Amino acid sequence: MHNEEMIEGGNRVQRFLARAHSRAAMPYLAIGLLMLIAIVVAGRDIDHHINAIESWINNLGPMGVLAFVGLFVLATSFLLPDTVLCIIAGALFGLGWV
Repeated sequence: MHNEEMIEGGNRVQRFLARAHSRAAMPYLAIGLLMLIAIVVAGRDIDHHINAIESWINNLGPMGVLAFVGLFVLATSFLLPDTVLCIIAGALFGLGWV
């Protein structure tokens, strides 16, 4: 069944490219491929940066909350999804202050 799905997926790609009237879809495919490569390359470095930010915020103590809020504002300004930042905030600060 898996091979049939792969063949069907290949047929879909061929039909898409045929309907795209030759090169009309190629810029979009190239941009998509470049974005995928950028995400993979950046993903390898993100772990290091997250750990550095986490230790920096923890070392700030109570002021770390304000620093995180500033980072939150900057990151969402650059269109980073706020869901990811909310998960990071939960991991750093927990559900509430004790």
